[in-house]
Amino acid sequence: MHYTILFLLFMGSHMIFLNNETKLTDQEPLFTKEQLDKADQVIKKSKAKKVKKVDAPLLFKQSCASCHGRKGGLGLAGAADLTASKMPLRKQVAIIYFGKNTMQAYGDHFSTDEIVAIAKYISTLRKS
Repeated sequence: MHYTILFLLFMGSHMIFLNNETKLTDQEPLFTKEQLDKADQVIKKSKAKKVKKVDAPLLFKQSCASCHGRKGGLGLAGAADLTASKMPLRKQVAIIYFGKNTMQAYGDHFSTDEIVAIAKYISTLRKS
């Protein structure tokens, strides 16, 4: 009896979390002007030839797939469903650079070319 009640409570709270998360992914996160300015600087500083040479799928698999999933739709630990994202490049770069909620910041981990390459790769995961 106790296990049934605990299970129902867990599932109920889990469903509330999932419903709230679905609503959150439909909204764009808020960014400060400084974050968007920095994202613009990262994009401007990146070099198109170097961005193309980055193995973005591998970097995504190594650093992002544990929460977002290999195809972008896993959503573990509150991660956004990247297959449903319509976020423009500069906001994707801002999130990768600064992090968001439980996602760590990668601004000190990846080069500007790698950040832009990952953001561009994420756009290929979107469902039409």
